[in-house]
Amino acid sequence: MRWLPIILAASLIACGDKGSDDSGPDSTSDSGEGTDTDTTEPQVETDCEDGVDNDEDGAADCEDEDCAEAFVCSYPDTILHRTNIEFEGYLVECDTWLGTFDEQVDDCATRFSSPLTVVTEGDLCTECDLTFTGQLTYEFDDCDDLTGDSTRPTEGSFGFVFIDASTRELWSQDDAGVWAKAVTMTKTGKLWEYSDSGEVVEDIDDCDNSPLTLGNLTVTLSFEDQ
Repeated sequence: MRWLPIILAASLIACGDKGSDDSGPDSTSDSGEGTDTDTTEPQVETDCEDGVDNDEDGAADCEDEDCAEAFVCSYPDTILHRTNIEFEGYLVECDTWLGTFDEQVDDCATRFSSPLTVVTEGDLCTECDLTFTGQLTYEFDDCDDLTGDSTRPTEGSFGFVFIDASTRELWSQDDAGVWAKAVTMTKTGKLWEYSDSGEVVEDIDDCDNSPLTLGNLTVTLSFEDQ
């Protein structure tokens, strides 16, 4: 309503009595009462991930409805993870002092899944937005004979960096427990999926022509937000 005083002034100049003196003690003027010019906008949550109730309405960050559309508030609390390992064995030739022997390396597969949930304590991926952990359930596993190791992990931990709605980084730990970026994943349908394959080469003590290429290994990881 800032234009109101200007219009009033123009009206007084155009229609007022130029010969009269309105500046005396008996003169009256419009005090402007009832023209409330307060245009202060209501406060909103200005940062949805700083841990502070910016607008002081009792709800901070993603708990505030002001942050309903913020990307950081769309991070999942639970992720269903699946790993599928397929090994295709080759027919290999082993040279020994007794001669050359052919041996067919067996195929095998391992499949397990885990409902991953967010953790905030323990060995966290400090470079990630969130760290997830869950117990592994083995649905199929017949690779013991090939690897000679019947010990299998019972828990899986992964870190995620959420880049945008269709891209995120997957982080994992090496044998020493050090977190490192594994791959960048893109979303296909409901799944975040990554697959890689390569030949397995091993030293075989009894074979003079070692190392030998034993077969091809394919590992597929998938994650579905719950």
